[in-house]
Amino acid sequence: MSKIISVFVILGLLILIFKSYNDSNDLLQNYILTEGTVLSFTIAAKGSSNTVKYEYKVDGIFYEGYNAYPEISRSQGSIIVGKKFPVAFLKKDNKISHILISTKDFRNFSIPFPDSLLWIKNIEIK
Repeated sequence: MSKIISVFVILGLLILIFKSYNDSNDLLQNYILTEGTVLSFTIAAKGSSNTVKYEYKVDGIFYEGYNAYPEISRSQGSIIVGKKFPVAFLKKDNKISHILISTKDFRNFSIPFPDSLLWIKNIEIK
């Protein structure tokens, strides 16, 4: 009985991983940009990634998102709270999004890094 449960748990995890990977690839190819605001920067425990919580509005509806940001310095991450950044969201599902803060984000989306965000390079981990 426990082997059957283990198989279902592993199968469920694989499905979740596949869906997450699919959503990420879909977002990179079928996104719309809007503006979002960073609500919080959470410093993770050692070995984990810092997390950015943000909100953005699409068609008058507010959405919240969370993204891991290991490339943002733990000691200076609070600087981005309250700041506005581009948010890429999926055309067919507005809840799937990614806030573009780091130079890596802009590179992944093939978008030139804006001069207005050059200060971010000072808080990125090299």
